[in-house]
Amino acid sequence: MKKGFIFVLTLFVAILIFFSLLPTPLFDYNKFPGEDKILHFLVYMVGGIILELSFKRRGVLHWLFFSFFLIFPALNEYYQTFIPGRDGSLKDFLSGASGFLIGVLVGWLISLCGKIRSDKSMDSPELKN
Repeated sequence: MKKGFIFVLTLFVAILIFFSLLPTPLFDYNKFPGEDKILHFLVYMVGGIILELSFKRRGVLHWLFFSFFLIFPALNEYYQTFIPGRDGSLKDFLSGASGFLIGVLVGWLISLCGKIRSDKSMDSPELKN
């Protein structure tokens, strides 16, 4: 677990929850069709990347955050149906969940590249002398 990343991940989750509970979105993202879907995708993708970069190993806390990011978009869309001025959308849920999964993949690839680079630097001749 990387403490700096855990702080960023926790802050990200808190901000995500805060903005989800607002009666009206702070941004007018209806300039073109699908703009809100792109926003959902990108926000949750960032969450997936941060999640994967936050943990060295996939322990219980990792899987709790992982589960949260898969369940939260569904709950978010459901409880938005009870907030005046908001509505729930299956497409918003799907764009958020798919963005998260793509983010997890991107974060995993970044971690893998960092590990490969680190392993190669350990094999360099300068370190062997």
